[in-house]
Amino acid sequence: MDDEKNAKAVRKSAQRADEGTKHMSKLLYSRREAAELLSCKLQNVNDAIVAGALPAVKLGGRSLIHRRDLLAFADKLASGALQAVQLSV
Repeated sequence: MDDEKNAKAVRKSAQRADEGTKHMSKLLYSRREAAELLSCKLQNVNDAIVAGALPAVKLGGRSLIHRRDLLAFADKLASGALQAVQLSV
């Protein structure tokens, strides 16, 4: 029984890793995808965009975030350089 639970956990973990790899191969991300990658709420991404801390472009009525901007934003979060934008997980 424990082996079955462990196997399920490993499959889930592998699936999440595959999804993460799929996401990071894209050039532009939706606000929802950005929130998933940052492990935060969609509202936090929206707030960061409005505050100018996370650049986004409008394309066909959607706000999209360039991979380079998302990675730079994540680096700033990790380094503590962003004080004005409070992200809650």
